[in-house]
Amino acid sequence: QYIELDSSDLAFTKEETHAFFNEHHKQDLEHFEIEIIYEKTAGWVAGYQLILEFLRKEKNAHSRSLSLNFFAEIPDMFEYLSKEVFEAESSDAQIFMLKTSLMPELEPSIINQYLEVDNSADTIHYLVQHHVFIGKSELGLIQYHRIFRQFLYERYSRSDQMAIRKDHRRLSEIFRKNHRYIDSFAHAVA
Repeated sequence: QYIELDSSDLAFTKEETHAFFNEHHKQDLEHFEIEIIYEKTAGWVAGYQLILEFLRKEKNAHSRSLSLNFFAEIPDMFEYLSKEVFEAESSDAQIFMLKTSLMPELEPSIINQYLEVDNSADTIHYLVQHHVFIGKSELGLIQYHRIFRQFLYERYSRSDQMAIRKDHRRLSEIFRKNHRYIDSFAHAVA
């Protein structure tokens, strides 16, 4: 019999996250730290291994305290995403991913206007089929995995600050024309 597994079937739950770090690996993380890990990684199992290695390297408990932005401090995590995921794709797919990292949801109609293409649905389908840290949310929206989107956004912002500002302005205008004022405002502020 055929059973379809989605990303939630392959991810740790919040309870499993607590058990992994505090019971199995004796890390004594606070509840809020477990929450940060779970929310930022969406239960990504391989990411938990990288986080565990980071925590083990940090001898001083105060210096290893987890903050909302601690993923940038884990060099192995972004290195993994760069080498094993991002750089494995074509340059066209890389540009697509960087530019669409500005968007919380990947909507083909908006992306087509933004990138001035007519095939963004095909690119999204390709990324989904090749398991490039993209999937459907509980609401059925197509999104990048949280940690992968953070990686893409940081990489894009480091490479070209002027382009990212221009792209936010462009998206703001596109959303305004589509009468999506909250999205327009968010990009205008960004």
